[in-house]
Amino acid sequence: MKNKFLQYTFLSCSLMVLFSACRKDPFKGTETLSSGKSYVYITEANGSPYTQYFDVFNDIKTVVLFTIRRDAANSADLQKAVTVTLTADADSSASSGLTAFTSDLYTFPTAADIASGGVYAGADGISVNSDGTQLTVKFAPGQFAKNVIYKVDGSKLDLSKTYGAVYKITSLSSLSQKVGYSVVAAAIAVKNAYDGNYNISGTVQRYVAGGDAEVGSLNGTIVAGKTSDVITNGPTSNFFSIYWADGSGVGGIAGLQLAVDPATNKVTVTASGNPNLKNIADQDNYYDPATKTFVLNFAWYGGAPPPTGSSRQAHVTLTYNGSR
Repeated sequence: MKNKFLQYTFLSCSLMVLFSACRKDPFKGTETLSSGKSYVYITEANGSPYTQYFDVFNDIKTVVLFTIRRDAANSADLQKAVTVTLTADADSSASSGLTAFTSDLYTFPTAADIASGGVYAGADGISVNSDGTQLTVKFAPGQFAKNVIYKVDGSKLDLSKTYGAVYKITSLSSLSQKVGYSVVAAAIAVKNAYDGNYNISGTVQRYVAGGDAEVGSLNGTIVAGKTSDVITNGPTSNFFSIYWADGSGVGGIAGLQLAVDPATNKVTVTASGNPNLKNIADQDNYYDPATKTFVLNFAWYGGAPPPTGSSRQAHVTLTYNGSR
C-alpha cells in the first residue's frame, strides 16, 4: 500500500511540473485598437461610377447618393466631433460619362426632412454652399456614418441619360485618408419597362455578294448561354447587342437599338452607327409583354446594297432573364 501511495504521489507531481512548463505567461502588450489611425472614406468609392437604377418615376424620390464613414481607432476618437469637407468636380462628372446634376433636378433635404428621421436620419450635420459644389459634413461625438441625400425630381429626367456627380474629400480634420476611397462618381439612371438582362437565341447569317449564304463558324444558331443587356435609351427605346453563332461580338452595327410602339407592341430595330440596318419586311418584330419576350428579324449591310454587296441577317428572340 505504501509503495502504491508513493507511485501516485510521484505521478501527481510529474503532471504538475508538466502543466506548469506548458503554461504561457499572460500577455502584457497593448491593444491595437488604441494605437492605430482613424480614417474617413466614401463607401461607394471604387474607381468607377456607382450607379443606382430606378423604375420610371415622375414625383420626388429620395436617393442616398453615397455614404461617408469614419473608422475610429479607439472609443476616445469616436467621441470626438470632426468635420470633413467634400468638393464637387463637374469636369470629372463629364469624363466619367455622366450628365452632371443641375440645380433644377434635385434639392437637398430640409431641416424638417431631417427632423422626420427615417431615411433622413443619417443626413444631419451636412450643409451645402450656395451652388452645391461643396459639402460640409459634421460628425457629432459617437457618429460614424453620414448619408449624402438628393431629392430627385423624376419628371425632369431624360431617360436616355445617366446623371451623376463626382465628389472628392478635400479636408479631413484630424482623420486620415483611406487610400482609394476619397473620390466617388455617384450616379442614378431610370429604367424603362423593357430594361433588363435577356437570354438571346436564334440564328445569324452572312451573305456574300450575289446573295449566296456564307459558310463558316459565324453563321447558324447562336451558341447557348449568351445574354444581352437591354439598356434604357428613352421612354420606349433600348440599346441591346447580338452575337455571331460562335458567341463572338458583331461589329459594324454600333448603337444597335430597339424602339417599341406601346400602342401595338411593334418593334423597330435601328443602329445609329449603320443607317442600313432595318427590319426585314414581312417578318415579325414585336414585344410580348406577357412573357417579356422580343422577337426580332432585321438585316444590314456595310457597303453596296445586296445583291451587289454582301449582307447580314439576324433572326433572334430575347427572353427576359432578370434585372441587369
